[in-house]
Amino acid sequence: MTVLLGRNGAGKSALLGALERLGSYARGGAERAFGPPPYSLGFMRSRGYGDIAATSFEVDLGFGVERYRYRLALAERAGHVEVDEERLVRASGDDVAVWSAAARPASGTILRPDAPDPSVERVASHLRSVRIFDLDPRAIERPSEEGDSGVKRDGHGVGASLGKLQEEAPERFADIEERVRRLRPGTKRLRVWGGAAGKFLWGIEDQRGQEWIYPAPLLSWGDRMLVGILCVLFAAEAGSVVGLEEIDRGFHPSRYQAVVELLSEAAYQGVGGRGPLQIMATSHSPSLVSHFQDRLDDLRLVSRTAGGATTVAAMDEEVRRRLGEEKTSAPIGEVWAMGLLD
Repeated sequence: MTVLLGRNGAGKSALLGALERLGSYARGGAERAFGPPPYSLGFMRSRGYGDIAATSFEVDLGFGVERYRYRLALAERAGHVEVDEERLVRASGDDVAVWSAAARPASGTILRPDAPDPSVERVASHLRSVRIFDLDPRAIERPSEEGDSGVKRDGHGVGASLGKLQEEAPERFADIEERVRRLRPGTKRLRVWGGAAGKFLWGIEDQRGQEWIYPAPLLSWGDRMLVGILCVLFAAEAGSVVGLEEIDRGFHPSRYQAVVELLSEAAYQGVGGRGPLQIMATSHSPSLVSHFQDRLDDLRLVSRTAGGATTVAAMDEEVRRRLGEEKTSAPIGEVWAMGLLD
């Protein structure tokens, strides 16, 4: 589990965005990842303020003792995205696969080679697993259709996801329901029902006082976020990469410990009968960060240099470098918020 911390504009979301684009590229090639608008290469790089004609990505991946580096360089010419360079190398520097204009793979990417290659497939499978979520309680509450393919980036599709689980994997639905009861005292049941034109709606049946079913739009932001996060975690395959923006969003600080424990369980043991996930999250909350007091190696400090580059540093190393000690007795979130690690 990795939690990215930094001031506004440091580049936390940009890091998750880069992983998201690589995941989209691995699943469907350049056109899926960078075009058409609003995901054209020029737009994504410049946020609409003029074209930037080229960009590149580089990511290190490890599988046990095996280490790889994947590099992808792209350019946009006449409105079309083209590969300039694509290369997969081992830590030793030996090439595993190299894109060549003279011998292009039929798929257009070395991640789907013409001939089977276990090393390439392992890397490609991991990149294809990347999903980034910027959950919005207003999207989580919306009705969704039976055909919706999982929870979307903004959280839309929770109703259909719950409905599918309830029908096809009732034991996993019951697991989510029990977690909601535990994390939201007063919950009696998690409810899913059909609406007009094949829509799925969801809500929570409350046992405090009179028994009421609260449709999702009447629930607090924190309750909607809780169910949205649970649906995301339970849908992910073991070993996949899940990115979550602003994991403190909508939650009262009294719930932070429960949120951290849930994400930690998913990252280190797995939930829903599946194995561990690789979780990357962002946060601006010093209070939430302090729940990692004894887990500084899970925290990363993200900052922006004077030249505009984004840098990432391990929190435990920065504490030793800046404060001259292995750990601080003061809450680490407060130390960070005071700027003592800048």
